Amino acid sequence: MANTSHRALRLLSLLGSGRQWPLRELATRLGASERTVRRDIETLRRLDYPITTIHGPDGGYRLGAGHTLPPLLFDHDQALAVAVALQTAPSTMFGLGDDAARALATLHQVMPPALQASIGPLLPTPERTSVVLINDRMREF
Repeated sequence: MANTSHRALRLLSLLGSGRQWPLRELATRLGASERTVRRDIETLRRLDYPITTIHGPDGGYRLGAGHTLPPLLFDHDQALAVAVALQTAPSTMFGLGDDAARALATLHQVMPPALQASIGPLLPTPERTSVVLINDRMREF
């Protein structure tokens, strides 16, 4: 069961990259048979992930736009980049202060301890949050 769940999450991560994946390439990446990958795709569809099949010689699979955000799987560098982007968002986009801070706190909560330590200085403090709120309010005028 754990192997199946792990493979399904890896499949979802690959499909979430935005590109079209031929079945053979997915099977190779996942170390599984094409039949197993087809079953995993059907499992994800039953979980309401909008996986699109593209028919034809250049066909494959792609994750379509859906009504829910799929689980995101970041490596350490990607997680750090997202954390930096979330920290700078309030100064570049009006009204994102609270939402960006909540998203950064959520991201920090699920990070491994070593990565948590590296983004610790980026986390909002009461002093930084008040500066963001003041800047947001000043833009209103």
